[in-house]
Amino acid sequence: MDSEIGDHPDALFSYEALTGQHLNSAFVNRTQVAKRLQQYGFEKVIISIRNQYDVLESAYRQYIKSGGVCAFENFVNFKSTHPRFMHPHYFNYYLIYKLYSELFGKKNILVLQYEDMKTEAFWRSLNSFLETEIQMDTDESSVNSSLSYNKTKLLRLLNNFAHSPYNRSALITPKFSSKFIFNQLQKLPNFSKPKQFSTIENKQEIGDFYAQSNRRLEKSANIRLCDKYPKCYS
Repeated sequence: MDSEIGDHPDALFSYEALTGQHLNSAFVNRTQVAKRLQQYGFEKVIISIRNQYDVLESAYRQYIKSGGVCAFENFVNFKSTHPRFMHPHYFNYYLIYKLYSELFGKKNILVLQYEDMKTEAFWRSLNSFLETEIQMDTDESSVNSSLSYNKTKLLRLLNNFAHSPYNRSALITPKFSSKFIFNQLQKLPNFSKPKQFSTIENKQEIGDFYAQSNRRLEKSANIRLCDKYPKCYS
């Protein structure tokens, strides 16, 4: 066991990239990461998930915020074996659960749903699993709010001319960056009602892709996913 972790047996290590990178198909070796965590002395694993409709929406908006210009249907390609941008299997939660439960044992794995975070049941499960007492977060303030649908469409258009990681040879000065445009758009009042990209035009495709794996996760982890998740019970 690593000496630093041994000195802090109650340490909680949280980092999204432990399960890989969903953009540009740049997966890290998930199996290697899991084995390293086991070697370093970690004994329990918490896997937090969010329904695929909303998490893909969030990933796409983050891509646009970073300078992306592709439409959603090009950003997420469920048929390609080598996606250019978004790797849809990144959000196959059953594969992650299967890997960690085989290494650490099912009793040492807890799956928590983002949608349940404001419920007492969420915190009871967490406290029971960690054998500690963490208070429920009651802060309702909004942080890291995203742009509206129309503002995001406008940002995607302007990204063609702005400096960003996806456009290093912008026609305009590097000071005119995607980040700069995003900050300016945030200051403007919203001129559209809340609307999503993924769940309107691609809901059926997203559902077909993830329904079976979500059902397998429910059975394997003995949990009930909320109704927001794509599922099939046939």
